[in-house]
Amino acid sequence: MINEEILSLVSEKCGGSPVSAAYYTKIREWEEWWRGYSRPFHEFTENGAGGVPVKRQLYRMNMAKKVCEDWASLLLNDRVSISVGDECGNEFLCKVFSAEDFISGANRLIEKTFAVGTGAVILRISGESGDDGVIISETCKLSFEWIDAGNIIPISVSNGKITEAAFVSEGSRRGKDYVYLETHILEEDGYVIRNGLYKRENGYLIEENAALKSSMAEQEDMAAASEALINSAQQVADAKISDAEVKAAEIIK
Repeated sequence: MINEEILSLVSEKCGGSPVSAAYYTKIREWEEWWRGYSRPFHEFTENGAGGVPVKRQLYRMNMAKKVCEDWASLLLNDRVSISVGDECGNEFLCKVFSAEDFISGANRLIEKTFAVGTGAVILRISGESGDDGVIISETCKLSFEWIDAGNIIPISVSNGKITEAAFVSEGSRRGKDYVYLETHILEEDGYVIRNGLYKRENGYLIEENAALKSSMAEQEDMAAASEALINSAQQVADAKISDAEVKAAEIIK
């Protein structure tokens, strides 16, 4: 979960963020409700036999999760159709969605988005590609990474919409803790994506060298596939389900 240390790093790299660490404290609270247990509410103490304090928990029906599941089912179900304008593109999109189990992943993300307030999907490409985002090799593979609010740092917000953001993931490698930071910054000719890998050491985040970055995560832009993802989101919006707000991170070269 994002903390002051990571927020300070983003501020240093991107010039600040409109949110504070207190925001992520609230996200943790909302996630507890979604999981069905929030200690301040569900746990209490009462006097037992002989006046001895006994801790007890309230019975739970996990209705917060149920509501989020219902919204996700309404927004993305077997009646939703996602397509592009040509037959070849549709065939390609169906293959990608099938290989990556897109519908299931997107449904889980929408559920979590209703629970914690924000969600994003990052489009990734591995393998070789040609110029201007055109795939020229069959070894290329598209994949999706589903990210909830606990790992998203808004950098710029316009009219209630996040226009620039940083995405954070944490992990361990050979006993060392790492933070992977990916920023999407809007410049004059489109979005610029920058990646950084940082090692936790003596209470500080120290940037690793480029060779280790590439071994931990391979990142490339692909504007053409990103446009297809944006079109898919637009078709969901055209279904006139105005209560839902699904935010997607756009990767544009």
